[in-house]
Amino acid sequence: MSEIPPYKIAVIGLGYVGLPLACLMAEKYKVTGFDINPKRVAHICAGQDPNLEVESGALLSVLKKENNSQIGLFCSAKAFDIKGVVIYIVCVRTPVGGHNEQDGSLLRS
Repeated sequence: MSEIPPYKIAVIGLGYVGLPLACLMAEKYKVTGFDINPKRVAHICAGQDPNLEVESGALLSVLKKENNSQIGLFCSAKAFDIKGVVIYIVCVRTPVGGHNEQDGSLLRS
């Protein structure tokens, strides 16, 4: 069995899609979860998923308190914590406008 490369991954947006994805990836990789909402990040760091997509035990099993080289999930609302990452995965909502067109403003911000 080959060894998994030591990639550092950032998941941007810790909502319905981002947090479950970050937790799954954190079982084998160094993952930094980033969200612009500090309250959401604080809940997640305490082992609570505000959206109830990830069970507390599963979340706590991958969470880590420091942004270090260990496998697991570090969550932050500070952009500098995702500097130097090799892979970025963006999981933010893309609302639909009045004429059924996608509003990409969250992706641009």
